[in-house]
Amino acid sequence: SDTPMIVIARHGRPALNRHIWINADQYLDWWAKYDAGGLAEGQIVPNGLIQALQACKTIVSSTLRRALETAAMAAPGRELIVDPLFVAAPLPPPALPDFILFRPRFWGVISRITWFFGNHRGQESRQEAELRAQRAAEW
Repeated sequence: SDTPMIVIARHGRPALNRHIWINADQYLDWWAKYDAGGLAEGQIVPNGLIQALQACKTIVSSTLRRALETAAMAAPGRELIVDPLFVAAPLPPPALPDFILFRPRFWGVISRITWFFGNHRGQESRQEAELRAQRAAEW
């Protein structure tokens, strides 16, 4: 059909252990590895995503390795527009004492909530991310 369509896909499962107990500073290190790392082996792209991307004229990816690998698996051989405009906002954890341990998934929840309310620890703030998201939507 000629109806314009935007497909938004999340990356595949990263090749990083998420079943560990870590403190806030260790979570910062874990997240840096998460951003630098690729996908876990043996994943299969859902057929619906492959078909949806075949109907798209343009495929855009963030600059992160996991996003690039996902795009390459979901749309092999297709040209990508790669732009840091589409990188997810950084979500640093709140500065909590070292004896407080959580799994990365829970740190992610805490980090997202506290970032929403202003904890950005010198990284991109919510307001800055909203402006960047507006630029991405206008693009």
